Amino acid sequence: MERLEIKKIEPEERYNLLGLSRNPFPSDGALLEPPRVITFPDKRLKEELENFLNALLHGGGVTKEGRALIGEYGSGKTFYLKMVHYLVKKEFPNVASFYIQYPGYGFHDFTGSIVRAIGLGNIVRKLWSVIREELLKRVKENDLNWYYTIFPSEKGKYAWFGTSLQEHILSDYRTFFDFAKKQRANVDAILSIFSKIIEKSVGINANSARKLSRILMESHYKSYFDWEDIAPKRRKEIGDYEFLSAILSLIKKVDNYSFILILLDEFEEIPASKRFTVKEATDYEYTIRRLFDLASALPLGIIIAMVPTAWELTKEYCEPLASRLLRPIRIQPLDKDGAKKLIVAYLNDAREEKEALFPFPDNLWELLPDIVREKPRNLLNFCHETIEIAASRRTSIDEILIKEIADMWIAEFRERKG
Repeated sequence: MERLEIKKIEPEERYNLLGLSRNPFPSDGALLEPPRVITFPDKRLKEELENFLNALLHGGGVTKEGRALIGEYGSGKTFYLKMVHYLVKKEFPNVASFYIQYPGYGFHDFTGSIVRAIGLGNIVRKLWSVIREELLKRVKENDLNWYYTIFPSEKGKYAWFGTSLQEHILSDYRTFFDFAKKQRANVDAILSIFSKIIEKSVGINANSARKLSRILMESHYKSYFDWEDIAPKRRKEIGDYEFLSAILSLIKKVDNYSFILILLDEFEEIPASKRFTVKEATDYEYTIRRLFDLASALPLGIIIAMVPTAWELTKEYCEPLASRLLRPIRIQPLDKDGAKKLIVAYLNDAREEKEALFPFPDNLWELLPDIVREKPRNLLNFCHETIEIAASRRTSIDEILIKEIADMWIAEFRERKG
């Protein structure tokens, strides 16, 4: 279908007739990463999310529960999860938030998604900070047994510790392992000593501590290092939830987080997947439920977004998980007030703050077709396109222009539907 012509105008003049410094709406309706505007057009949903986060932050005790964010396809689940994610990152530096989309069909994949979200390099640096802190403490106390155990060839030699050790051997993990390679260090001793330090300092079991120690060691010796190098996927493997809990415990300890928030998007792919048997889906959901149990000392909060049918399947096949996702939060369609709040929030990012819909007409909501009203993403996309066309034509945004673009949207929608 032929599109409306968009003419080129100098950037500094393009939007001034519309009272804007630029077009503040994302071109495809998707949130920028990170978004410039953080807003919640659904007031009720915002209050429920705030209550949940406040309970985690200020509840005064350990929480083991999460929330299910329920909405139809295209209702804005991703929009709201990302708003929560970036709001937490911006306003709550003492909270670790991880947004995971398409968490996978097994707990192994889910754990890998978390690891990649944190970043293997970030995990390695945090592990080394724990190791280095303990070893420097021992040096200060003149306890050098660890050094001679790792470097047996150094026994009987005068070691120049203090500043030299801090700045050279323990300055960073690369320097340490380069020195270890040069001195033909006892690798088994490194693994044993590091594992015991991590186990005690982070407060995790010996098996998980040993795995984390291997991450630190192997990351230096391999040119390319990924999650599959840590834990190769094996057929029928559900996954190591204790290991994931250990990683999250490490993040919380090193960065001194109050709690950890995990946001799972597109969860409907798990219980409703045709490629996933009922038993496998149930095992997966039980494993996440076990994570709730293991994470009681973190504490850990989880928000899982899913469609209503997935929620019903979860309640049917994994009641223990559903019971932990107390009081599901249901997304309602955008209404006139919510749409205005969303549009005004974006407009204010490109003008002096005000409550007016200008340059859009006050009756914009009544002029919009249903396909624009039903999704926040479509609304933002429509606003972007309208501003671009008005700016190109050097004209105001009136009912005629809104109807012209709305008709184009309707025609394209019908064309896609065949």
